[in-house]
Amino acid sequence: MKEKAKIIEDQIGEIVESRDPDDIKEKAICIVEQGYAVLFEEFADNELEAQQKLVDSFELIKAEQNISIGERKDLLCLASKYKVNARRLLCLAFNCKGADTVTNERSSVEMFQKGIQYLRDTSYSMENIYIWTYYYAMSYNRMPDISNVIGVQAVDLFWSIIVNLPQDNESISIYRARAYAYIGHKIITQNEAFNTYLSKSTLASDKKFLALLKAPLSAFKLAIAELPDDEVILNRKGISLWSMFKFGSARTENEKNEYLEQAEKTLSLSISQNPQQQVKIAEYLTTILTGKDFLTARRLRIRHFKPSTNYGLEYNLHAASLFQADIGSAGVPHNRYDYFIIMSGLNSGWIQCFLQNQLSIQMVDGWPGAIDYGYCSSLLETTIGGINECRKSILVLSKDFLKREWCVLKTIITKTLKRRSDFLRIIMLENCDIPPEIDSEHLSFFDFTDDKKIPIKIQHLKLALLEN
Repeated sequence: MKEKAKIIEDQIGEIVESRDPDDIKEKAICIVEQGYAVLFEEFADNELEAQQKLVDSFELIKAEQNISIGERKDLLCLASKYKVNARRLLCLAFNCKGADTVTNERSSVEMFQKGIQYLRDTSYSMENIYIWTYYYAMSYNRMPDISNVIGVQAVDLFWSIIVNLPQDNESISIYRARAYAYIGHKIITQNEAFNTYLSKSTLASDKKFLALLKAPLSAFKLAIAELPDDEVILNRKGISLWSMFKFGSARTENEKNEYLEQAEKTLSLSISQNPQQQVKIAEYLTTILTGKDFLTARRLRIRHFKPSTNYGLEYNLHAASLFQADIGSAGVPHNRYDYFIIMSGLNSGWIQCFLQNQLSIQMVDGWPGAIDYGYCSSLLETTIGGINECRKSILVLSKDFLKREWCVLKTIITKTLKRRSDFLRIIMLENCDIPPEIDSEHLSFFDFTDDKKIPIKIQHLKLALLEN
């Protein structure tokens, strides 16, 4: 075995030192193949996810900063200042290789650059060189881009693939099509400074590229035309549409909704093409569906739904007083569920459509029953049942609730507060007076009067429901 190893080692040594064109080509191919191995070793799934989540988190901070005021805005501004340093440190961490890596010396970018340069001086086909260039572009595309220079270089390389690889060759259409998708995704998800860099680069002299820069979604049309139903293309398109909904400059609410609908459909389709990616894509879909629910809820809340068929019903307060005589013996709470919602019949549609759905996404278990608003006795009976079966209750205050249901339910709520002082959490759905029977100083209130702040308030509400 040692003799055979020595023979192979000598042969390799001769090739390394040789100036023969075939040997040079063989060495160049070895370098780009090593660059390919390092590319996927450098950027393992967890590293890619860490990079993406860091970028996403700063985008969310920026979006929240735009709608904040006072001390909150100042703190968010301070947080955003650490963006560049955080990305730099993350990049340095990824460059710290362990003992079992393919190489500890050169990055995939360096290897592709050197190997492709050698291949250009050989008889190696230009078609194959641009296939390797695709992975060279990917290595740039995956690097943290602090100054925008790296991102521009990635786009430049992807564009060279589109320009130089023939369109009518099905065996290599995957590289052209995915290059279009990566360019579109890069243009849409990067900042304005990045697009300014692109407009001043050598690419600006290409009219076809400028058309993509002005309408980046058209890149996905071109990609899908060449390679339909490709998981990578669909994934990039879906994430780009989500970015346009979340951070883009859509003129109307309908335009934003359209981006959201398309993002959901595209990412759902990409899961069907590659089930192995469904966990990562599902994270985007969960966020998208949350966004859809929120937009739907805002529209429904503005309309306040159609008036309930029981809206004109006047509760019989005499019957209520008879039924409430037995409240004190209603029993000990079973605590089978996390929360029960006490609300107006008029607002019940909005609560069920949006609030309960959001809390269920957060893994908070709500009371599965329904309040019966038909009669005074049924309203009281179902409310008592819900309160006793849940750890906490949420009282949704609105003008309609104070006008109609409060007069019936205030006795049970106040008596329960005396027995269970921590059972109630209050949502202010509208600007209205707080009943004097409620101890406003010692109860938790959540202000839902500002639509933009509702998602944050829901997070606070969830934590309050899970206390103790």
